[in-house]
Amino acid sequence: MPQFLDLPKRFVPARATTKKSLSAGSRVSVVTLDGPGCIRRLWVTMAKQPQPAQMRQIILRIYWDDAGVPAVEAPVGDFFGILHGLSFYPINSRYIVTQHSSAYTAFFPMPFHRRAHLEVEAGPAVPDTPLYVGIDWHRYPAGSLAEEMRFHAAFRREFRCEAWGEGYRLLDATGQGRLLGFNFGVRVYDDRCRWSHAGGDAIYIANGPGELDAFAHLRGGGGEDVF
Repeated sequence: MPQFLDLPKRFVPARATTKKSLSAGSRVSVVTLDGPGCIRRLWVTMAKQPQPAQMRQIILRIYWDDAGVPAVEAPVGDFFGILHGLSFYPINSRYIVTQHSSAYTAFFPMPFHRRAHLEVEAGPAVPDTPLYVGIDWHRYPAGSLAEEMRFHAAFRREFRCEAWGEGYRLLDATGQGRLLGFNFGVRVYDDRCRWSHAGGDAIYIANGPGELDAFAHLRGGGGEDVF
């Protein structure tokens, strides 16, 4: 568990497993966990090899405590690092692991005070499919969780991006926190320049209102070098 989180030493390990039937246009509540607690492992799989519509049009949402806006809102494939609607490519990292054409696992620590609520929504092209979800989490004694940070993840896409235009915005966040990482996928539609790798990452940091200027505090050397 990352040391930057202030989590209780005492806990009871718990697991929640469920199967949900999805059909086009459905919105399904997956599970609600009563806190305080911290999700340690989130595992998702489908009965058959997922199709592109399932990976891109099944939307995962996670709500912390009593929030009306989801802290996590992303297509299930993109959340687990599988971009462009593909069903699989190998990922074996600290936070995300994929298993061939079937299972996807995230190990992001996700603390919450009162409750965690997970739901999924199926888009119009999603065929009838069962979705299996498994969650390993720690249940803490009442009043023992002091950590205030919450896990957030978002998805955005720009189609088509303007050639040689403004920089593509990955994140615009306000408040205290830590950036764990991002997924970045590019499809080339204009073959004349084969997508320039020279566009490096630019991170702007402001410690107070009005401090953000036009110069990046952290500037990368190329689109591939950030990885």
